[in-house]
Amino acid sequence: MKLLTAIKGITIFFVVIAAMPLKTQPLEPTQWYQINTPHVNLIFRGGMGEEAQRVANTLTHLYEPVAQSLGAQPTPIPLVLWGQNFVSNG
Repeated sequence: MKLLTAIKGITIFFVVIAAMPLKTQPLEPTQWYQINTPHVNLIFRGGMGEEAQRVANTLTHLYEPVAQSLGAQPTPIPLVLWGQNFVSNG
């Protein structure tokens, strides 16, 4: 039992030590841009302009049919496009 606890402790120690360089690396600067339409406020990173314009056009095209099916005119939707895979925290 003591050996198992010691192994767990050593494992946690090495995981923390291995993760420390990741924590100290500076974040790369990111330029953000915005496309505002009457129905969507689209925020996206640099280099994604073509995809962002496609998404803005698609959402603008779909706004009226969706609003009619809801029976209401929703307020503009803020939307952030993220071009990388990530896991949300919560």
